[in-house]
Amino acid sequence: MRGRIIVASLVLLLCPLEAAAQDKPIKGPKKICFMYSSFDLPAGQSLTGFTGSVESMRVKVRGPGAGYAVAESELFAAELPRDGLVATYGTTSIYRYRDGERVNYGIYGPSPFAGGGERQFVVLSGPVFTGGKRDAEIYSRFRVVDPEKTKCDHRFIYGWDTMLPDVPN
Repeated sequence: MRGRIIVASLVLLLCPLEAAAQDKPIKGPKKICFMYSSFDLPAGQSLTGFTGSVESMRVKVRGPGAGYAVAESELFAAELPRDGLVATYGTTSIYRYRDGERVNYGIYGPSPFAGGGERQFVVLSGPVFTGGKRDAEIYSRFRVVDPEKTKCDHRFIYGWDTMLPDVPN
């Protein structure tokens, strides 16, 4: 067991913990699920460039009315300053925040590992966001969910199990 831990530690030090990027686009319409959230990818749009790591993942959404990135993490380094709550959908809350001139959205929901309290799981960013009403056409398709209880057409996962699948728990 000690030898496996040393080998795993060396792998972590020598190799970046990022899963291979997805090579084929996922085309909508589809219900897409991540580890803690889901969204409806409409017809005419596609997901590309999935990358995952131990605690996060990122995809890009392309097509008409798109041009943004979705980042999900179970551990965001710091909570982003919120301009204000823009929408709620059940237990999912959407907050707008600004990064300089850019408008981004943080998606919050109940945490399965922090006593059910609200925490941020998703950040939406990209040139398509202006802070106007049209942004709602995008962020309204996102929910914080339990993917095990959601019917998903495609699911992306990340974490230790995907980074080191042959190392026993």
